[in-house]
Amino acid sequence: MQEVERYKNIWNYDSFVIKTDNGSFEILFAPNGDLYWKYLSSKNVLDDKQKQELIITKENYFIYELFCKLYECIKNNKVFYDKGNYFEVMENRLFKNNMIEWYSDELPIDITSKLTIKKEQETFKVIFEKSKESKDGMSITYSIRFRNSGSRYEPFNICFMQMYNELKSYDPNCHQIHIEEYLYKQKTLKKKTD
Repeated sequence: MQEVERYKNIWNYDSFVIKTDNGSFEILFAPNGDLYWKYLSSKNVLDDKQKQELIITKENYFIYELFCKLYECIKNNKVFYDKGNYFEVMENRLFKNNMIEWYSDELPIDITSKLTIKKEQETFKVIFEKSKESKDGMSITYSIRFRNSGSRYEPFNICFMQMYNELKSYDPNCHQIHIEEYLYKQKTLKKKTD
């Protein structure tokens, strides 16, 4: 199962919940001008695991393709800012060992939550690692903040905003199946019958 729910949040911005077999996460824009990804824990966050791993498959090719674009944007140090135009980033502290590692812009790097995106053969692993307790009383969370002003990974925050903006064009009620989805489902069915 890989589903996408779309709704307007309390600030009237588009928000999305991506549901996978391993759990769900939310992508939302806030009135402070920043983007957030948040693992949706079914338990009290304090009692839940330190890391939550979700798998993005080709079951919904639109979502899978958005992850491909995000991954390639960061891997190749090419941040697109206009149709077909991009600028090349000289230093990339985000991409290590073939993975994207984003420490949330919310807290200092030694205690903040962390997002890891790892490409595998036909899937992406999306790993949320919760924050540590801070001295100023900030609650422990899986939430990842992408600042659009003053991000520690600027300008790569643009890649995540581009993904969000493309996601806004997705209509879960009018999803046309892609050939890759069909092939993925056939392959999955074949594995189950073997």
